[in-house]
Amino acid sequence: MYRIGEFSLLNKVTIKTLRYYDDIGLFKPKVVDSFTGYRYYDDEQQEEFENIILYKDLGFSLEEILKLKCENKESVIIEKISELTREIEDDKHRIRVLKEMIGGDKMNNNKYNKINVEYKKYLEKYKIGKIITLKNRNQLWDVLDSVSKELDNLKIHKGRPVLYNFELGYETEDIDAFVGYEVDESEIPGELIGKGSCLNGELEVMLLSKLYNFLVGNSKVEDIDELYQQMIKYAHENDVQIRGSFVEIYDGDNVEIYVEAFDLKKEIPLYQKDSNKYEKDVEELMKFDERDDVLVGKYTIREILPDSKYMFNKNKQKSMLDTKYKELILNKDGTTNYDEVTWNNRALLIRYEDKIIIAYIYPFKDKDDKYLEILMNENFEYYKTARPMCYIYTKK
Repeated sequence: MYRIGEFSLLNKVTIKTLRYYDDIGLFKPKVVDSFTGYRYYDDEQQEEFENIILYKDLGFSLEEILKLKCENKESVIIEKISELTREIEDDKHRIRVLKEMIGGDKMNNNKYNKINVEYKKYLEKYKIGKIITLKNRNQLWDVLDSVSKELDNLKIHKGRPVLYNFELGYETEDIDAFVGYEVDESEIPGELIGKGSCLNGELEVMLLSKLYNFLVGNSKVEDIDELYQQMIKYAHENDVQIRGSFVEIYDGDNVEIYVEAFDLKKEIPLYQKDSNKYEKDVEELMKFDERDDVLVGKYTIREILPDSKYMFNKNKQKSMLDTKYKELILNKDGTTNYDEVTWNNRALLIRYEDKIIIAYIYPFKDKDDKYLEILMNENFEYYKTARPMCYIYTKK
């Protein structure tokens, strides 16, 4: 299944629109998670949604599209043809497409020929730039020009332009992003590397990982929306779980996008088809070493977020804390306060029926407060296709 943000990118529609379609009964998610209230969609709904977009492009109102779902489709389409013929006699294209729809013909789309997507090791470079909310994508180049001038003043040699897209889904306005340039590590003052600190009061240093597994795509800049679509499709079809933010790297007329990702078939024993190997891998994961007691303690849920970066951004917080794991106690022997959950210093191990779901643990501090960020999948079915949510726990 697709989480709502992924379905948003896949279909170039905002999350706000998807929620509205749900509210009016036009297009409802396949599943709403009983723990968190998050919406999920599956492949079988793709054609239904594409038809809604096609009807909109052909001039149907949302009310008329609802009628199409409830009444005789052919009669509604014929009525629309008559309306368009009266109002726009020269709009031959719409009438032809509507008549084709009556005949059951489907439009073919071959616009992805120039797009390449793959899952691979990727060497990421450091970036320097600004965290900003872009009014729209046209503002990107003005911000890049501003950053470029500041880097020139600091005598820092810059590489390719970069945009970290912090948004979860497709968005055209008020885009939370990091905008800047790739730079060599030698260009950054040593005390700032890896700390996300500000340089010169405004500029930030950013790095996901020097060398890690990423989903990587390339296309022309004009095809960037389709590139996002293809990356979501690739991840879904190949059991690659997307994690983190998409990063756009510009090089003339071309754009490269990468995002941190896990190949679930290779990196998570949950997907092993060999049952003996699966049991062996799980047994290895379940081992608890006394050295793992650094995280021992009691924790309480603070936020459930798409990404921990939203933790201190009140405008982006959409937590729904209705989870069974509100309190979390990590005991010295590797047990917790839940019968189905054990842990070690890397992960929570949640038994779901006959499988183990692995929820990776990332401890961090903010000022004097200690937190656990846990990439949590509470349900095995969602785990197979959708990115995990960040459960943020505060240590008591």
